Amino acid sequence: MTQTEQNSAVRTNQIEVLTEHFMTAGYPPIPARKLAEDTVAEAEARGAAEQRRKEAEGYGTPVYQWRLTSDDNWVTAVDAEELGQVQNGYPASETRTLYTRPANVAALEARIAELEAENSTLKRRVINAAENLLSIETPCMKGDNFAVTICSHFEDCEGEPCDNGWHPKATEAYEEIKTAIARHFRAALTREGGV
Repeated sequence: MTQTEQNSAVRTNQIEVLTEHFMTAGYPPIPARKLAEDTVAEAEARGAAEQRRKEAEGYGTPVYQWRLTSDDNWVTAVDAEELGQVQNGYPASETRTLYTRPANVAALEARIAELEAENSTLKRRVINAAENLLSIETPCMKGDNFAVTICSHFEDCEGEPCDNGWHPKATEAYEEIKTAIARHFRAALTREGGV
């Protein structure tokens, strides 16, 4: 039996089984068959799309590797059938799949560029969030915002004022606190899968 004939037989079997299930669920025979055919066609389309995606990313024919324990060397098998023979009745063994064709470098580079741009955007948002946090005002600050409160606390009037009007110690404290807030946000986002 050729691969095409085998695929056709499997497809026919899937449609028949699904038709029976739909009829058991109360569908009349003809709509049950149509629904089964549509369901199988949809699954095939998803599989074909996934295969096209894999091919675009450069995945090739898989090669399997197997070992009984983490201390053993890997044994290579060229297909799933050979893997079964190599494993020789040790189902609890460890296996991994390798791909023999090199990756589509252009597609990977495009994805890396996309992720780097997203990462830069998120980093800017973290810095903006830290600056926005420093602009918070509460009644206990008596009309000042958090940034002014920080600078006022560390203002020592020593040396020449910076361009912002505050002396170096106050400006340094402001920048240190802003950086710490941004680091805190970045760490929280990293834990959640962000920056």
